[in-house]
Amino acid sequence: MKTGTKSNVLKLKKRWFVLNHNSLDYYKSSERNSSKMGTLVLNSLCSVFQPEERVHRETGYWNIVVHGRKHSYRLYTKMLNEALRWIAAIQAVIDSKTPIETPTLQLIRDIKDSSLNPEAVE
Repeated sequence: MKTGTKSNVLKLKKRWFVLNHNSLDYYKSSERNSSKMGTLVLNSLCSVFQPEERVHRETGYWNIVVHGRKHSYRLYTKMLNEALRWIAAIQAVIDSKTPIETPTLQLIRDIKDSSLNPEAVE
């Protein structure tokens, strides 16, 4: 996988990613003793986005974006089928996580519960 940022020209840095049951980790090289450079912990609030045709036309790479709580990873590959496999694998890990109820989701649930019980609403 390659990661990069976009200015006028896409400058990619080759990185090696390891997907496990809790996170997406990345390393500077594929060597066994390579140090971990970062971790994106995966939970039910994370999301992964499909490659954009526009980015492929502009760069020659298919990109996927994985959003975590604080960070996002942009992954690039020359092959669409590879990008789609990455998306499916990452989404499977996200889907395996117990849903996290945020304060906003709690409020929505409370409003729905209140609307079903007219005596609770004053």
